[in-house]
Amino acid sequence: MSAPPKLGIAAVCLKELEPFFRALGVSECYAVDDVGKGIAILRRVVTGNYAVVFVQLAILRRLSELGIAAVNRMYPLVVAVPGPRELEGFDPKSFYREVVRRYVGFEVYV
Repeated sequence: MSAPPKLGIAAVCLKELEPFFRALGVSECYAVDDVGKGIAILRRVVTGNYAVVFVQLAILRRLSELGIAAVNRMYPLVVAVPGPRELEGFDPKSFYREVVRRYVGFEVYV
């Protein structure tokens, strides 16, 4: 029995958030100037060999923007991360509740 292939981690973000992902150790970081380019790159990245793809909320508001084929795949996990502008109206409790519900399969009340 062979070991499963090692999959990488990627990030698609605006240039302002690139240093954050580099500091986290994400080597495949795609920094863009505008949202349109970000969505185009994200569509290409989710079909690659990645286990996790971080994407800035400014680029991807709804996972449905990627299309049904990308959403129904097991990998990569697409994780939306708020940037500096999104944090102004950001509610951490609802954000993490949605993340847990999506990946665990049920909602956890704290």
